[in-house]
Amino acid sequence: MPLSSAPIPRHPRTEEDPKSSTFMGRTLSAITSMLDPKIMSYSRALDGWFFRQSFETALDVKVVALIRKSIGVQGIIAMEYLMSHKVSMELDSFYQFYDNALVNYGVMLEKFRDGVFPEWQVPKYGVLFYSSAVSKVTKLMVPLATFFSRTGKLQLLRRMMRTELRLGGRIDAEELLQASLVTNAEILSLVQEEGKNLVLDDYTRDLINTSCHLHQALGEGDPISTQFSKTNALEGLPSLLTLFVLHYAPKVSYDMNFQALNGRDDESFDGWVVATGLGTVLRQFNPAYTKATFSLLGQYVKCALEACLIKAETEDYSSTLLERKKTMNVITFMKHVRDATDLNHNILYDYIPLHMVEMLGILDD
Repeated sequence: MPLSSAPIPRHPRTEEDPKSSTFMGRTLSAITSMLDPKIMSYSRALDGWFFRQSFETALDVKVVALIRKSIGVQGIIAMEYLMSHKVSMELDSFYQFYDNALVNYGVMLEKFRDGVFPEWQVPKYGVLFYSSAVSKVTKLMVPLATFFSRTGKLQLLRRMMRTELRLGGRIDAEELLQASLVTNAEILSLVQEEGKNLVLDDYTRDLINTSCHLHQALGEGDPISTQFSKTNALEGLPSLLTLFVLHYAPKVSYDMNFQALNGRDDESFDGWVVATGLGTVLRQFNPAYTKATFSLLGQYVKCALEACLIKAETEDYSSTLLERKKTMNVITFMKHVRDATDLNHNILYDYIPLHMVEMLGILDD
């Protein structure tokens, strides 16, 4: 029986996991459900999830290596493939959610965009304008945070799975790696020679498919940069993402141990995970969406810093502490998005002058 037609064993659904009926689905569900953002934090520096209070490891490269030993390379490939489908489903749900939200909030987002235009100037009503806009979309914030958290978690897990495949390929499958490089070079040679006149005959199609399978088995490619589907323009998306960041900026704090923004008290906010989810959404659109979002956030930083300086001249400087912390959190979150999605390092300073970052005491390591 061909492998593609082999039946997948089905299991009875359980109360603990009513949505999964296969072994791979249950495994993935168990992994994602244990990474609770209320008690755990992802650390990019340590590449894994850790308990915030005890600093004990929940899931890192050693755990992923153990999973590979348990289910094999094909199991890791299948799990990563399942994750990509789940991310695609999450994105489809997000587009539907956004279309429904525009019915009630489309006019408000348009007014916000008009109020902050042009981006290189401080809005007429300053930080009060931002606060008023954030208060009008509060109902959208929790669903957005939940979506970004689910998507970001899957994307980071995909990256860890591919890293494990990549390391294994270079240690245990050198011949497979060389075959992949040779096949890829052959495809590039065909494209360069033929150019626009390239005809995709059966041989070329088989060669491309073989190369794709080899790359998948070797963990090549960055999951965060995956283009999952063609999308229509979402008018007002940069404005909504900006208001999302401004809503959570005063509700989070920077954790030096994990070098990440985490929610305070019972706030379910894992900085790197949410930033990865938000960055994944931006990756589905033209780069202009990313630039517009960074531009609006940079405009807020300049506006908030100007307000802090004016207030400090007439009042005690310590009275601006909360606003400065909020502004610092906005910049830190922008750095999270930049690093999680491998954007150009200088994109931050295209919209926030370096001297302003220095004034707030936030410098890149």
